[in-house]
Amino acid sequence: MSDEPQTKRPWFQLRLLTCIVLMFVAGLLIWANMVSGEMITVDGECVHNWGFPLPVYKRGLELGAGICFDPFFVFGNVIIGLLIMIGIARIMEWLLRKGNSPALNEK
Repeated sequence: MSDEPQTKRPWFQLRLLTCIVLMFVAGLLIWANMVSGEMITVDGECVHNWGFPLPVYKRGLELGAGICFDPFFVFGNVIIGLLIMIGIARIMEWLLRKGNSPALNEK
């Protein structure tokens, strides 16, 4: 037991476990963006959508040339993905900090 005050970690520093979990979350978000989702329109035509949660790329015969790309939805997907990752990082750090009490470290 020392009388030295505990040094506070900088706010941007993350634990290794949090970084590993964020790598898997980033991989899942990339995978979700690459999977094609099918949507049947009112006319009965099948349209394929790519992108999560907003459809960034659409392919179908009714779209004129058959391909539709929306850069605004790309920006939306990036913002939503960053918010998901920041939220998970904050929850992970809070849980790890909560479980790292001084009483557990004493021998």
